[in-house]
Amino acid sequence: MKRCQQDTATIQLNSRLLTSGVVLAGLGCAMGLIGVALTATAAADIARQWINQQEVPPTELARQQFAKAKAATAAGADTWRHHPATAAAHRH
Repeated sequence: MKRCQQDTATIQLNSRLLTSGVVLAGLGCAMGLIGVALTATAAADIARQWINQQEVPPTELARQQFAKAKAATAAGADTWRHHPATAAAHRH
């Protein structure tokens, strides 16, 4: 009987090509992050300009909307407490 001889293949690493790929990938990631930062800065600037052009500041607008919601909630609760039969009839 003959014995089978196995050829052991060696893997050769092209370190120059691998290094180039890693460097280019790193540069691409860095450029992408710079692009994201520039985009975020531009968007923040647009938002700031839009807020400054509003007649009513956003904080005051939020305060007004919260007061309206609070009043509507109080009115609904008051109606529920003082007119339970009417409120129950509307559920059906």
